[in-house]
Amino acid sequence: MREIGLLKPSDGLTADDAEEWDKLSPAKQDEMDLRMSIYAAQIDRMDQNIGRLIKSLEKSGALENTLILFLADNGACAEGGMLGGGLKENLETKKGYLLSYGQSWANVSNTPFKKYKHW
Repeated sequence: MREIGLLKPSDGLTADDAEEWDKLSPAKQDEMDLRMSIYAAQIDRMDQNIGRLIKSLEKSGALENTLILFLADNGACAEGGMLGGGLKENLETKKGYLLSYGQSWANVSNTPFKKYKHW
């Protein structure tokens, strides 16, 4: 972000409060990669469908007379522990609840903002 000018060199970074990737086992790295992939897919689907909505409004001639609001809560969710919550066996299924990617990935998702949703 600093390299492309989104952050000034003087802007502080978030605290390094995540697990060290290189200290995770290969199996845990694979699981964490899947957890982030699922989260990234959700963001991608939102982006694609917002684009579809805008194209539809353009096609109908209503875009210039439409107010689009995107509302979200205040940041990434660090719930589920440092490395996510929910059984890894339930990832990519409709089973379980609290399938999260944890504080370590939330730190990445929130950068450069500090802390997490429940703060």
